[in-house]
Amino acid sequence: MSLVVEVVRSGFVESTHLARMLTVDAQGVPVETRGAVHVPASPRSSMKPLQALGMLRNGLRLEGELLALACASHSGEAFHVDGVRKILTGAGLDESALQCPEDHPAERTSTEFGRVYMNCSGKHAAMLATCVLNDWPVTTYLEPAHPLQRAIRATVEDLTGERVAASGVDGCGAPLFFVSMLGVTKAFRAFPLAAEGSFERRVFDAMRAHPEWTSGTDRPEAKLMRAIPGLMLKAGAEAFDAFAFEDGRAGTIKIEDGSQRARVPVTVAALRSLGLDAPELAELARPALLGGGRPVGELRIR
Repeated sequence: MSLVVEVVRSGFVESTHLARMLTVDAQGVPVETRGAVHVPASPRSSMKPLQALGMLRNGLRLEGELLALACASHSGEAFHVDGVRKILTGAGLDESALQCPEDHPAERTSTEFGRVYMNCSGKHAAMLATCVLNDWPVTTYLEPAHPLQRAIRATVEDLTGERVAASGVDGCGAPLFFVSMLGVTKAFRAFPLAAEGSFERRVFDAMRAHPEWTSGTDRPEAKLMRAIPGLMLKAGAEAFDAFAFEDGRAGTIKIEDGSQRARVPVTVAALRSLGLDAPELAELARPALLGGGRPVGELRIR
């Protein structure tokens, strides 16, 4: 049975959201299973650590903040944009090579508009850099048949232990691979449990050391990783989250209707089911509903 997230205003349940959840302990044994976690899902940007791993396996040379940025759904802050440009420059390219959609920078008052500001531009820059290193075509790097995308698909199937059930096009234009929440959870566990210095551990260490580079300075994902040292967490569009802790505890959640307001409270519930908690999570767990500028309700899970 799925989780139910109730939106309560002035004591009245005015909306509900259904959620799937899977959490496993350090040995990979399920702790909490809610909803159809075995059917194909759309992890969206939660797959970026796997995509980055596929690129590292094929020669990408990024470390630290820039590797975290390759895994990011970033906010378009100045340091994100500078990092994307640094990745491109290192590959002998400029932002005209990016094929993700255009967006505005984080400062919405700016009249600037370009692909470098789009939240997936770090991943796209890393994809282009991988193509340059392998002498692969850069103009067709988003095509499913491109060597880069075939390599990434192979990495997804390797870590999830599943054949890709279906493929599509993500919001940024890159191929999107549909696998189950069971597979995504298994894949995320592989990052902290890999040997020191391995490509998997490099991704894990970069993301947890630089949470602002994987999302944004004030984003919930960064707040969760700062609150729980040793946690790697990646959000995806349509309210999908995946995470892993340094000892192998891991999990995934999916809000059925794609509601972002329900995503973080359910993710906090998933973390707490594994004993991962911190005082900073209290506000994220039960965000207040406002009426006239003051709290009049909350989100609660049952």
